[in-house]
Amino acid sequence: MINNVLLYPFIKEMFPLIQAFKLFNINYDVFSYSNSKLINKDISTLTNMEKLGVNIKDISKANLDNYDYCYIPKLKENWLINSQICDFISQLKNKGIKVYNGNLEDDGGQDELPLYNDALSKLTNNFSNLANQITENRNYLHTICKPIFFIAQAQEFLDTEYLVLLTKKILEEEGFKVVTISGRKHLRLFNCLNYPEDFLSNSLSFSEKVLRLNHFIKAIEIKEIPDVFVLEVPGTVLRYSKYDLNFPEYPYIFREALNCNFIMLNLSVKYATTDQIEHILILCKNIFGYDIDLLNISNNITVFEQERKKTTYLYSENVKKILLNLNNNSNIPIIQAFAPESKATILNNIYK
Repeated sequence: MINNVLLYPFIKEMFPLIQAFKLFNINYDVFSYSNSKLINKDISTLTNMEKLGVNIKDISKANLDNYDYCYIPKLKENWLINSQICDFISQLKNKGIKVYNGNLEDDGGQDELPLYNDALSKLTNNFSNLANQITENRNYLHTICKPIFFIAQAQEFLDTEYLVLLTKKILEEEGFKVVTISGRKHLRLFNCLNYPEDFLSNSLSFSEKVLRLNHFIKAIEIKEIPDVFVLEVPGTVLRYSKYDLNFPEYPYIFREALNCNFIMLNLSVKYATTDQIEHILILCKNIFGYDIDLLNISNNITVFEQERKKTTYLYSENVKKILLNLNNNSNIPIIQAFAPESKATILNNIYK
């Protein structure tokens, strides 16, 4: 696990990652570029969440000697040509600071972070190779004997990755050996594995992906002997509009490839009414073949204005009021991931 992390430049998509650093007791500081209007503001500013008491700092005042890792998020294109970022990365390299650069994920350029690239990447490749051997020898669906948790999202939300890491943390604190797998490469920073690259690409057919996933998980079960799997389901369950081409392919693949013991669904506050939740729960059961065990309500509200996707964030206080009303009228437990009480709710429902 990493130790002292510098996060720069701050963008709202960092919020769940910062919460995860806090969850795993990793030291961090958050910076924005000089003269940014965000300096000295709480990191919750852009997402309308409760204040964390963590203010955004001026990067020109950073003492780089205090850090051994730097996280640079995936940025908009205009940032990529910003010489300030390039010069900053050079400074980090000169000081021997490891860098995770989210802008290089797609072409494999993240090898500056050994923990991120070497050990876990080799481990993933080993499991992938063993999965290939399983396919060659016994090309059918294998029974996975260990419990499996699915973490799925109705649409793309900031807090889904935090739900994955929160579930991992809860189970580890209970003494379980947990294997956590996600399509998000930066979650390797928390010792999570990634799915094989071909599984997340268009190079395999639906049926090939079903076998690939089943054999990959079986290979890990054979080699690692975990107590439990926590799997983030790639993609989404719902579509936003006719402009949204995110079809629920992977939820169906997971249904065909694996049995599941617990499903957590992340849902927008936009759908947080009793009638809409009931409809979505029925839809999800048809997709996964299992009932949803726990709902998370995200404060993300995403709509399409023609072909342009626009996301806003409801204030956390308003989400709390909605949750209170829903929990009084629902048969399924409903949480908000970043709320302190969510941890206990998840744990209680795991043991039901």
